[in-house]
Amino acid sequence: MAFFMRISALFFMLTTAFAVSGECGEQIGLVRGGKSEYRIILQESSSVVDSQAALILQTYVQKISGAVLPVQTWSAAGPGPAVFIAGAGRAGKIPARIDWKKLEEDGFHIKTRDEDIIIAGGREGGPLYGVYTFLEKYLG
Repeated sequence: MAFFMRISALFFMLTTAFAVSGECGEQIGLVRGGKSEYRIILQESSSVVDSQAALILQTYVQKISGAVLPVQTWSAAGPGPAVFIAGAGRAGKIPARIDWKKLEEDGFHIKTRDEDIIIAGGREGGPLYGVYTFLEKYLG
């Protein structure tokens, strides 16, 4: 019975759109029907932790939904919705105001701005912890 429940839950997750709630309660469709218009954006000066966070997000979104979110840098990114990942000191163009001092080393903040998703973290593990929380809280 437990196996059937897990399979049913997995099937439900794969056949529905992933949605992220914004600060005003609006929903952002990250993946619809196994496809996504989103890409993951990193700064050119991203750290190893930022890159790990992007790879983990890319890997798990693909495992859960089948959609591949390409990882790009600012200079290579074109228009369209994005998931921005950056740690303090490496977030020059993130399209949101972040109080970096409050994040300390391992803190993080998950925000939305229009269609974009911003995962901002402190200087150490913040971006990684932000991605893990995003995956658990919004993708399930």
